[in-house]
Amino acid sequence: MNKKIQALLEILDTKAIYPVFQPIVDLENGNVVAYESLSRIESKKLDINIEELFQVAEACGCAWKLEKLCRYKALKTSMNKPSRTKIFLNVDGQIFQDSNFISGITNRKLEKFGLFNEDIVFEITERSDIDNYVLLQAIMNHYIDQGYQIALDDVGAWDSGLNRVVDTTPNYLKVGID
Repeated sequence: MNKKIQALLEILDTKAIYPVFQPIVDLENGNVVAYESLSRIESKKLDINIEELFQVAEACGCAWKLEKLCRYKALKTSMNKPSRTKIFLNVDGQIFQDSNFISGITNRKLEKFGLFNEDIVFEITERSDIDNYVLLQAIMNHYIDQGYQIALDDVGAWDSGLNRVVDTTPNYLKVGID
């Protein structure tokens, strides 16, 4: 079996992911208004980095399983976040096409950890570029209808055009620079 696939399976089996939180600062006053949750691999002995891990997971049909683990770890760790700050959770739009995707799982985890929908911003990542803006808006509506906010990641970077902004309704834009 491929070493990268073995690493993915070991990480999923042992839940060897942990979140780190990058502050998002209001440039007008310098206050931290949110934290972006970024996943990291616990084991240094595995020969895989986080980007490769997500690529392998997608190729193996385990994207949702990995994303669910990352989301769980981020929410659990966010229980003690400062009040009135938001947590940005990365979400790959392709997970909606995964047959294992479970709608509403985040709501159940929020309740378990004492968090609220208004605490969470789902950040649509560029990991899988979505050129179909109707599909992208449907993904956004899935979360908006549940009381979450949406951010678009890396607006303006790579092939990510401003059409994504014009043709959808995000609450936040995160500018990417090539």
